[in-house]
Order: sequence, then C-alpha cells, then structure tokens
Amino acid sequence: MYERLCRARVLFREAEGELRLRGRLGPTALAGLRQAADLNPGDPDTHYLLGRVLETDGQTTEALGQYRRALAGSPPFPKQKNLIEEAVRRLGGQTP
Repeated sequence: MYERLCRARVLFREAEGELRLRGRLGPTALAGLRQAADLNPGDPDTHYLLGRVLETDGQTTEALGQYRRALAGSPPFPKQKNLIEEAVRRLGGQTP
C-alpha cells in the first residue's frame, strides 16, 4: 500500500513538473498522471490536475468526472475546494 502511494506521488510530481515547465503534458506524463489517479484514488490533487489537463484538451466530460472525484476524495483545502467547485460549474455540472 505504501509503495502504491509513493509511486502515485512520484507520477503526480513528474506530471506537475512537466506541466509547469512546458505548459502541457506529453502522452507519457498524461499516462503517468492517469496511473497516479488509479493508484491513489482518494487524492484530490491528482484528480484536480488531471481534470485541468483534460479540460484544456477539450475533454470536458472526462474532466468533469475527475473534478467530481477530486471533491469526493480526501477533504481538500478550502481554496482548492473552491477551485474544484468552480471548475465543475464552468463545465455545467452540479456540486454536492
């Protein structure tokens, strides 16, 4: 279990770093971010970042699903929760 969580965090940080450096994710980093979400499904950070990337790519249905998973995961910080709820509303979804 611990190894899964560590691997998920490494994949998340790699994707986050590439996004900050290049402004987008390549296919390998995107696959890694998806894997991180699967390895640690309760991590709102991973689902939020994946939702942002998917929304930017025009994959709004899948982005909305990731934003909802972010809200359903571990309680996010208030500022993060507001950002996620705003993204859900922007895509036409309802927040809990």
